[in-house]
Amino acid sequence: MPDSAHIRVRRLSIIFLALAFAMLVGGFTFLEPRLRGLAFIIYWLGCFAVAGAAIIVAMLDLLVIRRDARKAQRDLIEDSFQGTSVKPPLPSAKTDKSPR
Repeated sequence: MPDSAHIRVRRLSIIFLALAFAMLVGGFTFLEPRLRGLAFIIYWLGCFAVAGAAIIVAMLDLLVIRRDARKAQRDLIEDSFQGTSVKPPLPSAKTDKSPR
């Protein structure tokens, strides 16, 4: 079950993506005749900023997913070795799989 951080990040990403899409559609349809000169530049820079925020939030979502996957892997390993006298190998960040 997703935790509160995951839900917050997902909601924020939906908001940014919807806002970027609405700005894109609006800029190419009913706002096009009104956007001239400096207003054009400011509007599209704002649209670019919202799209950039959506990308940043997507990266945060990726970090949350990776954190949850690491925790699930660690829990699975610990559950697998529960009741044995062998210590479970903990997943490490660096693994060297090159032959020597």
